[in-house]
Amino acid sequence: MTGERHLPSRKPPVAFLPEPVPVLLVGGALLALLLLGTDLAVTQWVKAQMPGAVVQVFRGITRAGESQWYLVPTGLGLLGLLAARRWATVVWQRLDGASRFWPLAYVFGCVALGGIAVNIIKLSAGRARPRLLLNEGIYGFFPFTAASGYTSFPSGHTQTAVALALSVGVLAPRLRPVLLLFAALIALSRVIVGAHYPSDVVGGAMLAALVCWGLRWELNRRGIPVGTAWGPEPENTWRTEAPGERQSIAQKADEK
Repeated sequence: MTGERHLPSRKPPVAFLPEPVPVLLVGGALLALLLLGTDLAVTQWVKAQMPGAVVQVFRGITRAGESQWYLVPTGLGLLGLLAARRWATVVWQRLDGASRFWPLAYVFGCVALGGIAVNIIKLSAGRARPRLLLNEGIYGFFPFTAASGYTSFPSGHTQTAVALALSVGVLAPRLRPVLLLFAALIALSRVIVGAHYPSDVVGGAMLAALVCWGLRWELNRRGIPVGTAWGPEPENTWRTEAPGERQSIAQKADEK
């Protein structure tokens, strides 16, 4: 038909942030599998077989999972924007402060709120760290044990890395592959350096995903969208067509 444009066949987009129910179901099943014995086997294998040079490399990598590297700069950025809004209106307007504040607040909130939740769960669970198993034969959960050796579950470093990857990935889609690789390396490092069991890492990742989803949902509910604020979707990212969009495009082509 003359002038008709056919849009290519497209698959619907896959949401970057996982939904809570799949996270709970899949993560819960994986946690159960690990807690039923895989945790011990992996920890003992790493201790016996992992070369010392590899462990040293991952000791350096694991430091990138410390939350202060991300909370301090984002927190200072937020304070600077608030100060500009209060005392330097011209600067606030020139920076388009409103469009910068909420995305930055989203990243800060995902890392910070997840970190608070991690600390509460750590104290409540009281899980003995792998070093206690390897050195003293202590394994299990000892709720409300206020000692550093009993703060294994969940992994705070993993929560920080996954929260950062998911929150920044929402805002800057083109960085998603690098961000997810970063989070995976941090999670792996926690097991290799002997700081956590695999299930601790899964628990930290689950918590981060739930917090990032929940905070974005709440912001959107309040009319504060934070999606792709720091860059467009990659060119090959599929999007859902609005009702009548295909017909509208064909009509415009006919008019030409």
